[in-house]
Amino acid sequence: MAVAFRDSIEAHEKQLVKSKDNQKVVLFSQGCITKYEVTWGKADNESAAATSWTANITSLSPATKYKFHVKTEYVSGDVFQSDPAEFTTAKTEAEPKECQCDHYGTIAPSLGCNLTGSKYCNCKDGYEGSFCEVCAPGYYKTAPHFPCHRCPCDHYATRKRSCQFVEGFLRCDSCEVGYTGNICHTCASGFYRLNHRCVPCFCTGNTAPGAEPMCSATTGKCLQCQHNTTGDKCDLCLPGYVGDPINFKNCTKEDEVRARHMIPGASPGVVAAVVVTLLLIGLLLVAAVWFARFYFREKRRAFWTVEMNRDSDDVGFSSVQNHDAQMDDVDLFPNRSVPASAGKYSRLQEEF
Repeated sequence: MAVAFRDSIEAHEKQLVKSKDNQKVVLFSQGCITKYEVTWGKADNESAAATSWTANITSLSPATKYKFHVKTEYVSGDVFQSDPAEFTTAKTEAEPKECQCDHYGTIAPSLGCNLTGSKYCNCKDGYEGSFCEVCAPGYYKTAPHFPCHRCPCDHYATRKRSCQFVEGFLRCDSCEVGYTGNICHTCASGFYRLNHRCVPCFCTGNTAPGAEPMCSATTGKCLQCQHNTTGDKCDLCLPGYVGDPINFKNCTKEDEVRARHMIPGASPGVVAAVVVTLLLIGLLLVAAVWFARFYFREKRRAFWTVEMNRDSDDVGFSSVQNHDAQMDDVDLFPNRSVPASAGKYSRLQEEF
């Protein structure tokens, strides 16, 4: 999508030059010259010398007619060439004027021009031209003879770092996808700011493709949820609706779902009663199993007997574990009454 958008922008830029009254006219926003060439020579001489990037014509003869024309290249990539112009020098040779480099754009303006070198002036960063009087691409100046400033176009928000004044407002030449505004400082529709970047709104596909606005430009909260959804990302069903809003996008009223899947004629109260009854039955079964295990474990608890043997003058006691004996089956004292307070294992077997 971004590639197609960029291609459409570049195609649009190629159409910025219009024809009017049989002449090519460049838009004001594309009127920044990136390169120019001056061709000049005597009017009676067909040959002309081309001096690139300079308008400083020197060593002219007095009382002589010259002709020249200018070829310019704009930021749009279009090249224009002016019609030849003629002028005649003064009859007497005037005093030579001193060549001066731009005060703001030259590294050492006090040294003046170097007429013998390849460049008249040594330019600072952001300046170019024969006299360092032109702002380089990516820089601008507010008025002639003013210093150049770097364009306030962020590298992640623009495809070109160049800028220019359009009807009194500074404007970056080409914004990246998702950015808009004079200097590409605002998130476009369908985008919101996150960590100083414009990122696409994420609404889980539950908004119209051309929703305006799709989400908040500052928080990213979706503003026009569809398909019975809600939430910051349109990822929840509306109250009273159930379904999968993310994968199937089928949020449906609970009543409709219940009517589709419940037993005909069953009301919500009946369903609740059935559920409670099943829970109670389950609890009773668990209690019965627990009681049965406890009861039979007590029945099979090991039984101990105590024997008292008289040997000479002493009485000895011993205990023997009897796993087979059960208290309910043995009656050691059939003719004696046992106090009611006696415990289950308080009976003793006497042997003298």
